[in-house]
Amino acid sequence: MFTVENLPSLPTADKIFYNAESEKLQDILFDEAVLSVSSFFLTIAAVVRKKLEKLRSDKASGVDVLSVRILTELKDEIYRPLTVTACN
Repeated sequence: MFTVENLPSLPTADKIFYNAESEKLQDILFDEAVLSVSSFFLTIAAVVRKKLEKLRSDKASGVDVLSVRILTELKDEIYRPLTVTACN
């Protein structure tokens, strides 16, 4: 079910970034050479990916309210950033 929004009545966000356009963070790229510096990282990354694969979609979300389906469908995109976060 989709709703039709009244676009002119939608609120606008306040501007919070006042620097030059070139200083905006446009993308975050995880370079393979940086991410695969050690076999320890690769081992942990494999464990994180396997854990994401094994999540059960018939279980309730945790306190973070992230849908299990989102996590499992995005596992290939998120397991490395999650590993970096866990290792820091």
